[in-house]
Order: sequence, then structure tokens, then C-alpha cells
Amino acid sequence: MEFTPNYCHFIHFFFFFWAVFLHTHGGEQISKYKWLERRHQINICARWNEQHNYDLQQGWFNGGGFVTWENVWGIWRGITPRDGEATRQLGTLLRYLAPVVVNASEWEPHTAMLQSGIFASKFVAPAANLVAGSTGVVTVWLIVSTLSQNATGAQLTVPNPASDAFFLDLYHGSQLLPALSVSALSSSNATLSFDVEANAFGAVMMVKGDPSVLQSPALQDLLTTMKSLTAQPLSSYDDTFVVLPQGIVPVEKTFAPNVSGMVQLDAQSAWNFVINGKTYECVLFLETVGAVRFYFFFLNCLAQAIW
Repeated sequence: MEFTPNYCHFIHFFFFFWAVFLHTHGGEQISKYKWLERRHQINICARWNEQHNYDLQQGWFNGGGFVTWENVWGIWRGITPRDGEATRQLGTLLRYLAPVVVNASEWEPHTAMLQSGIFASKFVAPAANLVAGSTGVVTVWLIVSTLSQNATGAQLTVPNPASDAFFLDLYHGSQLLPALSVSALSSSNATLSFDVEANAFGAVMMVKGDPSVLQSPALQDLLTTMKSLTAQPLSSYDDTFVVLPQGIVPVEKTFAPNVSGMVQLDAQSAWNFVINGKTYECVLFLETVGAVRFYFFFLNCLAQAIW
């Protein structure tokens, strides 16, 4: 999903990475680094994609973020209205849920769902992560749909829920009433039914052990906000990528510079610069020689001369 395992030593001193190698479609991928260290966070970066629903789903599935990068070094890669609205919705949820997904005591990606094409990650954390002093437990399911049609009806079964368990559809800002049943082994199950829009998102939260989270102003504000944000489906927003019109700005012709005192370098297929120390945006590979790390950057010298 990100770099190879040879780079895993980075997670000891980097608390989050850009995940830039997630351009293979066909299922929700698990962050290797978050799998090794649950507190590690990723931000999906797909600067050249024209639509970002897949990228947003990968970030959401892993409890991570998405880099909303429109001006890529002067090249316009605008976010479509649909992706912009999805980013607004998921960002609103993640800002509230950050204490749960970052400091989860349990994380189960690809937790069981009832409908094919609907995927979810489950995060379990002390309720005190959301409300100081709370003695309860919070479970959150971050859900994505890869279906081309809306999914309705039963989506999720919670085995042996506590008698005081309370369920919320965070994405739509509403309460969920479970359908209770008893299995052949005399264990009770709670089945949750809710809507998931085609190629979109969902979020469900279970609170048990202490109702203080349910009474918190932060949660009530979130439910009100999400109910408003999701009143209009994502499918109603335009998802067309629009190329920014550009034109050539006339520039007056310049004269040849004064090259006296300069040394001309002959053209080469590759010019090797060796930098010892910290670098930014120019590391192509890394080698370790003893205790010293050298970063190499190769610059193709295509010009006839370099001054």
C-alpha cells in the first residue's frame, strides 16, 4: 500500500505519511504501517487523479485523511464538486472521531458486513477518548460502498450487545434501532439497518457502559451537522473534472547573458549530485554506509551547457 517493508523503521519517528502508491483499483486496501502501529496515520495523495472517490475511500477505510491538493506546483488539478462535498463530510466526521481512530485499543479492518460490496473497518476505544472521565466503551465502523447502486436494509450484525448499548448512524446524523434476535446458541444479536449510497460512505457508532458520550455537546453538534450535510446525496453533485483554461503570456525576448568568468559544462546523460544531510522532495533512493545515510538525486542534464 505504501513503501516496501524495508522502510518500516520510519514509523518510529514519523507519526503520519502521505500514501502515494494507492492507484490500483479493486478493493479496500489496508495500510501496512497502520497495521504495524495503530497510532500511525496516512493521508492519501493522488495529485494527478481526476476523480478521487477511490482515494477518499482508501483513506476513510483506514481512518486516515486525503490531501486536497489542487495547485500542484502551478498545474491545476481541481477537486470536483462531488469529491469536495465528500471531503467536507468525511473531514467533519474524522475531526470528531480522531481520538477513537488514532488511539484505538482495537482495530479490525474488513470486519464482517452483511452485504457484498460493502466494506468496513471497526475501531474500539475507551469512551474517555471522547469525553473525559467517561467509563464506557465506544465502537466505530467506518464504511465504504463499492456498489453501483444504493444499498438498503440490514448491513451489520453486532453479536452479544450490552443491554445498555446505544447505536448511532453518524453519517446521517440519526439514531439506529437494532433488531434483536437469538441464535441457536442462545446468544443475542443486534442487526442494524441503514442506507449506504452507491460508491459512497457510512459511519456507525455504538456506545455502551456510560451514556455521558451521548449527552456531550460535541456529539449533538456533529449529529446536527451531518444530518444537514448528507441531506443531499453525493450523486447529485457534479463529478466532472474541468481543465483550467490557460493561455500563453507574451514575454519580451531577452538578450544572451554575460558569461564571462563562468565555466561551461559539457552535456551528460545523468549528472550525479550527492547530498549528505536532510533533503526535501528530491530523494529517489537511500543507502546506508556505516552510520551515515546518503541521499542521491539524479538530474538529467539535457541542455547543451549548464552555467
